[in-house]
Amino acid sequence: MHGFRHALALFIALAEGTFIVPPPTGPHGVSLIDLELVDTGRQDPYTNASQRTIPISIISPAGPASQCVNITQPYMVDSVASFLEQSITGPDSLNASFTLNHTFTETNLSLSSWGYSVVTVETPGQSGMVVYADGTVQYADAIFAGAEDPTDQQLQAASIVRETDLTFALNSLSSPSFAKAHPKLHLNTSRTALFGHSFGGSATIFELMNHTRFYGGANLDGAYFGQPLTDYESKKPFLQFASSGHNQSSIPSWATVWQHFQGWKLQLQLENSGHWDFTDMAYLFETYGVDNIPGAEQEVAIVLGTIEGHKALKSVVGAMLSFFNFLFFNGSEADTPSVAQEVARFADILIVNGTGV
Repeated sequence: MHGFRHALALFIALAEGTFIVPPPTGPHGVSLIDLELVDTGRQDPYTNASQRTIPISIISPAGPASQCVNITQPYMVDSVASFLEQSITGPDSLNASFTLNHTFTETNLSLSSWGYSVVTVETPGQSGMVVYADGTVQYADAIFAGAEDPTDQQLQAASIVRETDLTFALNSLSSPSFAKAHPKLHLNTSRTALFGHSFGGSATIFELMNHTRFYGGANLDGAYFGQPLTDYESKKPFLQFASSGHNQSSIPSWATVWQHFQGWKLQLQLENSGHWDFTDMAYLFETYGVDNIPGAEQEVAIVLGTIEGHKALKSVVGAMLSFFNFLFFNGSEADTPSVAQEVARFADILIVNGTGV
């Protein structure tokens, strides 16, 4: 594991330093605001605090990129970088260490640069480390820190926590008090989609089944751990995006989920990819030049596959944009082939299954 740790250490050191990641490629500049939502009616299930605080980031398109002022900020704060250096010992420890806000920044900035507002919702107690605005730190619960193997019941309970966080976040962002406090954001929460990676994909699936306000959504390579779907079905548009080797046979829960989405649906696969190619990691490894550290190649390939980082980012963002454009601006099953045709432009995406394909 020494090569892998060396690659991660160099990556983290560069993330703390002055290496500049290229801006997103869309026509819009973007703004990023970090906020905290406080659910006073719910006890935090991981700390037993009397209320649950949920950090969010709101990434919005600004004006034309050519007219925006560039602002440089760290990819991660020093305390998070130090935590990662200490906690990541090899590929298997990634799930217990990285957090949503530290793995999807470039993906979300890219989506926003093409005109979409993106809200990320952190899950304290399930992310490796969360740093609140006042400097308080919350670490992952034992089953998410890798200290013990979770049972199915624990994973289902954790999925419910995440689903409840998502519902609370949507309700909070839709409230008149939030709009009054943040008049410049102009969030249109009446037209909202949902997507999540890994365990976040599991929560996405159940929220689409159970929550009428989401138009549709995408699961990025996440097995389903939520409540039984026996009494649920949905006709909302659904995108299933898998890494290499993951399909409805190797991930049994996917076959069940697929049956319960009765409307437009499309299953894609990112060729030559690993589970973490749906995050920023492959792109940043390539950008920083740490993707070919001697002795680390095989271990890096376990989580990132062999696809080039810029191709992974371009493919994931391109597929998501095609799906969102269909979801919000077309909205009929007759348009299904056009989505498939859009996705077919990306050589690294395989169309596996779907309605009208």
